[in-house]
Amino acid sequence: MSLLVLLCFAVLLLTAFEVFLPGGILGVGAVFCLLAATYVCFSDYGFLPAVLLFFGTASASLVLAIIQFRWWIKSPVGRGLFLREVVGGDAPVKEKDDMIGFTGEALTRLNPSGKVVINGSPYEAYSEDGYIEAHESVRVVGRDAFKLIIQKT
Repeated sequence: MSLLVLLCFAVLLLTAFEVFLPGGILGVGAVFCLLAATYVCFSDYGFLPAVLLFFGTASASLVLAIIQFRWWIKSPVGRGLFLREVVGGDAPVKEKDDMIGFTGEALTRLNPSGKVVINGSPYEAYSEDGYIEAHESVRVVGRDAFKLIIQKT
């Protein structure tokens, strides 16, 4: 009986630590302890007590984790770790399609990537021609992800 209590306590303890130290190893240990407790209970007391022990300990572990998550989010440390507000912003990718054909100047040396200035705004760019010196004239020929594709003019 004391082994069952010890294993069930280990399940709850490992679950509690898993909430604060996520990574999965403690959770896997809790599952193994739960399975070991179920096996010991089955071999000593039979099927029904083993099933009740399994579902009871698993439910208690789940309730403990939920309570800890709710407490953790409201604690001073948890408030510092969890995101509370949405950071806004737009990716400039939408406007880059309209820039094909525009000309500008290489702000930095492109070998093959760097920065260019198009219409007074700096952009990340990738050169199809390979190496381009700073202050050379360039033309936008396309885009790839978040970079403009440029050529020398």
